Amino acid sequence: MKGHRAYLAVAIAVGLAASFATGFELRSRSLEPRPSPPPVDNGSLRGEVASILQEHYYAPLSPHILGASTLGGMLHRLGDPYTRYLSPSDYRLLKDAEAGAYTGIGVTVLHAPGGLLVTSSIPRPAPRRSGLHRGDLITTIDGTSLATLSYRRALDLIAGDEGTPVRLGVEPFDGGPAMRVTLVRRSIAEPVVRSRMIRSGDGSYQYLRLYGFPASAAKRVRRLAQQAVNRHADGLILDLRGNPGGLLSQAVAVSRVFVDHGVVVSTEGLHEPPQAFYANGTAVGKLPLVVLIDRSTASAAEVTAGALRIGDGAIVVGERSFGKGTVQAIEPLVGGGALKLTVARFLLAGHVPVDGRGIAPDVRLPAGDRRTSTFLREAVQALAAG
Repeated sequence: MKGHRAYLAVAIAVGLAASFATGFELRSRSLEPRPSPPPVDNGSLRGEVASILQEHYYAPLSPHILGASTLGGMLHRLGDPYTRYLSPSDYRLLKDAEAGAYTGIGVTVLHAPGGLLVTSSIPRPAPRRSGLHRGDLITTIDGTSLATLSYRRALDLIAGDEGTPVRLGVEPFDGGPAMRVTLVRRSIAEPVVRSRMIRSGDGSYQYLRLYGFPASAAKRVRRLAQQAVNRHADGLILDLRGNPGGLLSQAVAVSRVFVDHGVVVSTEGLHEPPQAFYANGTAVGKLPLVVLIDRSTASAAEVTAGALRIGDGAIVVGERSFGKGTVQAIEPLVGGGALKLTVARFLLAGHVPVDGRGIAPDVRLPAGDRRTSTFLREAVQALAAG
């Protein structure tokens, strides 16, 4: 064992920030150290990775996979988009992201035909200050076309050192002429959560927009939810749109803010004993709840959305979520890199799977209408009717 290993749940199709190359990983708990089998390739990196896969991968491995002569070939044969080698720089970015800060340009993106689709901007700076808006399509990075590049390679092109410029070719969301935007990579503190009161008719509702699940997420959500209870709010809207996940332990802790008892989520894998994470009787109090989701809601965000619907009777509004229901672990490697590998899948209470299915909303919005005002109108109507 080269260091500590941690459980993760990862959404690969959404980047928390286009500038950070590994996606936003999710940690739940450290595994107990245990002896590893001897490396199968004289201690090489390929052999080290093969040993870890044999000991911890969540499904059986065929000789065809393990017989590949190179590390890249072995991972390619595995056919698992969530199991990959992290270079030392990627691994450093991952650890920064888990702490809720990273170097980047401050946008979230989705892989789309022709490039990277901007789904949101970090509130500071505002989109108009960064030059990018929701719905813009990034088509080139420093002159390189994204038309035929993989999502991972596109993210790698945006990644870089703090203070260095990156030049983007952009097709605006409103159909205007193509433009060029130059941004400077900077240190970004993940905002975690935004909050405001919404008043509609005779009702007063607390709105929380949760951007991810870094280490401070549950503490902040708990404080704001408790304020809503103390102020006798008529309901709370938890907005998980565009949330690619974060620390799995934080997804459980956020769920415990609202769910008072029962299973929040469970995990199971070939080499890992089944484990259940429970609510612990610390919910802030009964509060009518709506959860907003969209197709970019993934991983730990799906854990929370599902747990709140099953355990607290929350109404889920929006689009079907992404459907990322496997669990990864990070194993540091000799040389400073790391292996991210799938070790389990997660299931919601009642043994409900998420992987490949996502979470279907109780109230589905019209196709193509992704305006925040539409989501909020439906959420307030659901709360008022309840």
